[in-house]
Amino acid sequence: MKMMKIGVLLDSGTVKKRRRYGLNVFEAYIKEILAHAGVPFTMMTQIDELPAAKVDLVIVSVVPQDEQTAEALWHYAEQGGTLVAYGGLALLAERLGCAKRSRLDKGYARLPEYDFLTIPLRYLSAEAWCAGGEPCVSAGSLHASSPEGTASGALLQQWMVGQGAIHRWAVDIPTTVVHLRRGLSRCLWMVSQPRMGQPQLTRAF
Repeated sequence: MKMMKIGVLLDSGTVKKRRRYGLNVFEAYIKEILAHAGVPFTMMTQIDELPAAKVDLVIVSVVPQDEQTAEALWHYAEQGGTLVAYGGLALLAERLGCAKRSRLDKGYARLPEYDFLTIPLRYLSAEAWCAGGEPCVSAGSLHASSPEGTASGALLQQWMVGQGAIHRWAVDIPTTVVHLRRGLSRCLWMVSQPRMGQPQLTRAF
């Protein structure tokens, strides 16, 4: 049986830029999540590495928000690849005919379509999209105030693109995991402390 080849796209230039401005890159914690689960993956540090990596599925962690990257990701999906994102992919929203809703800092997610997941899950970072362009299959729901509160958007949205697909989770799962493990207030403190007159980034992974 052929094993699926998984890739993680974490653009080094974008990471350095964010760190230079004192911004955390908690999305990169996806590497630790996969390693802990024993899932092998190919690491890519720039979009140009994608064609040669020959992976079946790419987790789009941190990428530049430019047209070149958008075109490369779209082409990858059209050729049969699968893109997975956690609260990101803003650069493809317009192509998919979607509009971004307001960011949700915390709330609860439900996924009743999956029988094994019967309880609401806590999240600490999410951004839902309003779908209206490309045919979209949605699953689950976000609830900003309480597990039984008004739905604030879909938890998972899926699009078929050419021979491939795009799967976007509204919840930023890696960031939520970091906050739950270390505490949200601690993460914010780590960003705000200066060092030698410059904003300091303390990595949480």
